[in-house]
Amino acid sequence: MAKPATRPAPDPTSHESIARRAEAAIQALTAKGSLLSDKKKEIADLIETMLEQMTKQRDIKQQGPSNDENTATESRLNNIEKGLQELKELITTKTYAQAASSAPQNSPAIIAKKQQQEEARKERARLEVTLSASNTTEDIKKQLSAEHPAKITEHLQKAINETTSIADKPRILGINKVANDTIKLQFDTAAEAEQIRSATIDWNVAYNGIKAHRPSYGVAVFGIPTGAINLSGDHAETVKSWENQNGTLTIAKISTLRSRSKHKPTAYQSYVIFTEDKDAANKLIKQGFFIDNEKFKTGRYNPHLYITQCFKCHGFGHRAANCNHKQKCGHCGQESHLTNDCTHRDNPHCVNCKGNHAAWHVECPTRDAEGKRLSNLRIESPSFF
Repeated sequence: MAKPATRPAPDPTSHESIARRAEAAIQALTAKGSLLSDKKKEIADLIETMLEQMTKQRDIKQQGPSNDENTATESRLNNIEKGLQELKELITTKTYAQAASSAPQNSPAIIAKKQQQEEARKERARLEVTLSASNTTEDIKKQLSAEHPAKITEHLQKAINETTSIADKPRILGINKVANDTIKLQFDTAAEAEQIRSATIDWNVAYNGIKAHRPSYGVAVFGIPTGAINLSGDHAETVKSWENQNGTLTIAKISTLRSRSKHKPTAYQSYVIFTEDKDAANKLIKQGFFIDNEKFKTGRYNPHLYITQCFKCHGFGHRAANCNHKQKCGHCGQESHLTNDCTHRDNPHCVNCKGNHAAWHVECPTRDAEGKRLSNLRIESPSFF
């Protein structure tokens, strides 16, 4: 019995094959989501084949007599080839975000980018005045949350216009409502913003209870004996004593640097000393903190440079109050239930590294990478305010 004839493999350079591959490429490019690396390679190979075929077509045309039609065809081929080459580079070249994530964090390009971002942040801060609504009533907080920025700007501008401590009243360009009942006012120049910060303005004219936000500077003090202060009880006398032992320091608040387990008491604890005096904070960082004539090591407190994990999506770098992502279970990673309601605790699945552990596991590779990233940033960050 004769064997059936084998069907020849399709020619990948034929017009029919190229057309089919082009249709698939168009579907991949227009579909939602990012392209996988293997799909990018397929499209890049297709473009390479099309470029080769165009070169052959050009050679055939150039063999015939020169005329206007051939000249026009040559021009069209050049334009198409240029477009295909640009598309290939776009498909195969990493985006800046991809390049930045794979580049060493101490590379000159990354350092320069960070410096530019820091300078931009400082420039924005010079043009802004911050107000706090944390002491207002719940009704006013709801009003501020619902009210249009133009209306809020109008009320705040009225408070500025009615003050007698400023001759020329700076105009608010606009406002930005941020988390924690905070409103940032934007002005045209740094001089205008400083004028508002220095003036005596009754912001109650706009909203009862709103007031100018005074920046607080935190200094971490390491290795203080645990019994030196009792934050859960009355510690006003201790605060006064610490202020007197450290020059002209005025302490606004004291908190622990890290939460302490009640079941694991320790002999020493690190604290954060908050003051509204930037110069006093920098002095503490330079000379240390004194308790009963004993000097303790200090450093600038940068809370954003320590690991922060969201307990809504379980990602890093933000808290649940500011999370815009979907709720996910910290045990199994599913979106169908809350972490406390999980019935798959014996089979955990990390939403970050996809490993067999809960999202907050201390040995999670994603958590470890975040810790190393923040550690590098702490090294590069300024030592003083």
